[in-house]
Amino acid sequence: MLRRQAETARARALAAATDEEARSIIERMNAEILDALRKPLSGPPLNLMPFDVGELLRERKGTSRGE
Repeated sequence: MLRRQAETARARALAAATDEEARSIIERMNAEILDALRKPLSGPPLNLMPFDVGELLRERKGTSRGE
């Protein structure tokens, strides 16, 4: 479920109107990911790392220019 939320957050951040909005979306998602990594979970390992905000913002700028 968290993986799906992360994918959705990434898509929302890439489509955000501003860098600030994109950063906010990813920072909230990163907080959830870090929280899940700190807590022992039942089931398979999470295998999910926080997003690199700078990299995502660079990717966002590239996609907004049609690259």
